[in-house]
Amino acid sequence: MEELSSYFGSFFSRDTSNVRNSDAIVLIGCKIIDQGLKRSEKWKIDPNTACFLVNLGISLGSAVKMASLLNIDNRIMYSIGVAAIELGLIDADVAFGIPISAKAKNIYFDRPPI
Repeated sequence: MEELSSYFGSFFSRDTSNVRNSDAIVLIGCKIIDQGLKRSEKWKIDPNTACFLVNLGISLGSAVKMASLLNIDNRIMYSIGVAAIELGLIDADVAFGIPISAKAKNIYFDRPPI
């Protein structure tokens, strides 16, 4: 992630410390396939992509909610997903990472600004 920060942005480097201090990382991603949904001329995004991204968001929300119910600190991070795709850790068109931690203090709360 640190190496990718020069291309994708400095927040990749910032997120690296959270990843290093996490107990585990959960990766969730999706493949975007053509489901035959028709695109309106007024839409700026392909409806196939929109549907898959909405479903991905629901999956991410469910995962972090369950972790929270189990008192596991977590945070959804785009940077982890990009790094996982770049490293070939997940075969997805879009992915996010959820670092999880069970320490005395939430390590994702007081993160420095970018």
